Amino acid sequence: MSSIKSPVLRKYEKKLIEVNDQLCYFLFSDAELELNITKLKKTENLFTTDIFCENKFSSRLHVKIDDIPLHRKKAFNTLVGIIHIASVEYLLNYIEEIESYHSLVYPNAFDSISNEKPEEQLLQKIQSWSKNIEMEIIKTIKYLRLRRNHVTHLSEDLNDALKSIIKNESNQLNKFWKNMPTQLYDFCFKNQECSTFTVNEIFALVNLVRVCMRKVDEVITFGIEYNKIAKYEFNLLKSEKLNLNNNSKNLRKFNTLLKNKYGVKFNIKEDEYLSFFNN
Repeated sequence: MSSIKSPVLRKYEKKLIEVNDQLCYFLFSDAELELNITKLKKTENLFTTDIFCENKFSSRLHVKIDDIPLHRKKAFNTLVGIIHIASVEYLLNYIEEIESYHSLVYPNAFDSISNEKPEEQLLQKIQSWSKNIEMEIIKTIKYLRLRRNHVTHLSEDLNDALKSIIKNESNQLNKFWKNMPTQLYDFCFKNQECSTFTVNEIFALVNLVRVCMRKVDEVITFGIEYNKIAKYEFNLLKSEKLNLNNNSKNLRKFNTLLKNKYGVKFNIKEDEYLSFFNN
């Protein structure tokens, strides 16, 4: 069976692309601002309204040009902090939704497993489903969640859980990700400065979120028979009261829908399609 991407993963990967694009746009705009300021021969006692008088937002900022570098630094840290919070939220929402997806496509007695720590709940469910996932992925999700909490709560000091994972797991995580085909630049899990970010670090963190999603998706979707997924999608269409007449034209449309949604050919046969109407 070819590997598939769940619709849940596709949805959140798209959001991460948007996050990455916004980060690139900010960095591009910020670099252009720096270039424009460095070209100025005199900046002393000049304000943004003096230099950028045609920019309708210059009066809203209205600071001295010589103070712009400090404002740029603050703006960068604020933006990338928000980006980290958002990307980890997408990761945690993805985990919640992929667990729900699995329970609908392949329901079993372990779907009710609950744990207040999402990565622990995910691990318990995966193990109960007789599947395996690298512990480094689970520990990375934990690190991302704890660092998100640190930024969100405006904490001055690291909490015990984040301290522990940096102290006890950083070497293992650094080694694991070093051997992965993932661009992490100079990111290091040992770094105890978790409130601020470098450019390379925020790109690395977003990449970590993306790869963790993909790894979880591979594990959860692996081994689920195509006909179970097809039956699930058929029931979704049925609940929307769409035309599902058993004819060759609708069967082709159904197979096309599955390919567009999952990225692989299902090739549901006519007898299988007919069975969906009878169950």
